[in-house]
Amino acid sequence: MKESVAQNNPIRQERITPSSINTLLEEPILIIEDSEEISMLYASYCKRLGLTCEFATNGEDGLKKAREKKYSLFIVDLMMPIMDGRTFTQKLKEMQPDACIIIETAIDESQAVIDVMKLGVFDYLIKPIHPDSFFKSVKKAADRVRTLKTEKEIDSIGSKQLREQLEWLTFKEAQRKSTKESWEISSLYSLKTSLSQGSGIGALLTLLDILKLSQKESDEGYVVSKEIMDMIYANQQAAKNILTGISDLLDIVNRDAKLEPMSAGDLIDQIKEKAKALSPILQSRNLTFSFSELKSNPSLEVESSSLLMAVEEILLNASKYCSLGTRIDVYTSVVQGYFCIAVKNLVDHESRGIEEKYEDLVVQPFFRVLPPVEEAADLERFGFGLGLTAVDHIAHKHNGMFFIHNAKDHTSDSVKMSVISELFLPLNG
Repeated sequence: MKESVAQNNPIRQERITPSSINTLLEEPILIIEDSEEISMLYASYCKRLGLTCEFATNGEDGLKKAREKKYSLFIVDLMMPIMDGRTFTQKLKEMQPDACIIIETAIDESQAVIDVMKLGVFDYLIKPIHPDSFFKSVKKAADRVRTLKTEKEIDSIGSKQLREQLEWLTFKEAQRKSTKESWEISSLYSLKTSLSQGSGIGALLTLLDILKLSQKESDEGYVVSKEIMDMIYANQQAAKNILTGISDLLDIVNRDAKLEPMSAGDLIDQIKEKAKALSPILQSRNLTFSFSELKSNPSLEVESSSLLMAVEEILLNASKYCSLGTRIDVYTSVVQGYFCIAVKNLVDHESRGIEEKYEDLVVQPFFRVLPPVEEAADLERFGFGLGLTAVDHIAHKHNGMFFIHNAKDHTSDSVKMSVISELFLPLNG
């Protein structure tokens, strides 16, 4: 029989410390083990990790405790009197489908372990259990418990917002489609004209292009330092990017999306590839992306080019304004006939994230809650606060919806402020 997953996992080799686990598990661990000696050993392991634990001597006693109290994790001996680990696991999963269970067993019970793993057990450990194996398995389980909890919070928020805003958004979209002379489109055309006309930025861009081709140093000419010219050239490109972004947004607004069937799994794979382009800002701000496991693989109708553009903008927005050195979580779920892609990032309390009074305004053209982020200048497709405007339009072109709002994060030892961006896409059929 193979070694435990916890023993053989090459991905996580970091040192397991109390601070890395006890902030992820709010409720105690329930250890179900008929040997008092082994139970005390596991209790000492938990104590070293800063975790609290309780005990049951058999599956029947464990079920009774699980009905009376909430536990974050169950560590279960496979062979016990009265009610064995397999029966306990089966009955607990009927009560708590998301229960996180680690089975511990002797090495000669391979087929029994396989049968129990099919019931949805998270991990297994083989006796005698080494402390490092115990620590790593519990750490992985704690990460899983945290992820499930966050996904439930996001699903709850998304479902509530859908119920409250679907009717309003349907009306809003009808108004948007009723005329191509909406104030949004008029504003975009006005801004593009003002930036491109001869007396504006357009003339400056033309002059800088000529200067780059003809500039020479002489006693009769101007001498410009290389540093200043490099800054001018860099800002010149940024200005061109803004004009290109406005043109791209006008194209999105004025045409219908060419929707084609695509599975949610294929879409997420393409999003993961697209996210790699954001590595410069991730490295500069010490950030990482974490994609949750895809629970289902429904069929969607999407225009992949524009939709990937929207998701990339959401990920970039999260990267620009999240707390330094943190993780950006990407979750997926099916909510009331929609496939939801939710991006959650922690924010510093000083920034205040997206307050309720700004939730509708941030998707309007040219509106900014926070100033631009210099590290993202080369990555931004849209400038002037138009990124989330583009996301909102692309969502509606897909007959979907886009929300961005603050949320309290309860997955650590203290409540933190986070911003959640949610893109809802209707299921195909």
